[in-house]
Amino acid sequence: MGSFAAALLVGWLTIDGGGAGAGEQDPAAQEAPAPPSRWGLMPVFGFHAGSPERARGSVGFFVFKRNVNPYGSPGFGLSVEPGLDGGRLSIAAGYFSFFGSTLGRLTVLRTWDQPWQVPGNRTYVGFELQTPIPYVPASAIRLGALRDTDDGFDWRFVWSVGVGF
Repeated sequence: MGSFAAALLVGWLTIDGGGAGAGEQDPAAQEAPAPPSRWGLMPVFGFHAGSPERARGSVGFFVFKRNVNPYGSPGFGLSVEPGLDGGRLSIAAGYFSFFGSTLGRLTVLRTWDQPWQVPGNRTYVGFELQTPIPYVPASAIRLGALRDTDDGFDWRFVWSVGVGF
């Protein structure tokens, strides 16, 4: 029985790499479990009222960096916003938080029917800034300047207030 145990020990040492010190890995050098993703994906949706579309819904997503600080996370997003008198497509970058997002947006707006303050059936391209309404969670104020690409390249001021989740 003693020689069988010795043979098992020799066989185990051979498979394991040669015994104590030979082929053993340092516990610190062992592969650590993969950390959770540093980026998150969050669907976003909301409702806005303002110029020129009067009222519009919003649906999209926001990709954000996780656990940066408790007040918000940097990231970027894409949203589609169909409205009563126009629709928007926006690419946004900035800080995302439950209390509201502070974002810069590149926006393409197409109007139809009879929008407020601008001619209908036109395409506008420009920049908007979005910031939360103080002390109102999940709120937003947007102000922007969009340029008419169809006729004369006139700049138009646009605004809206809304809520989003």
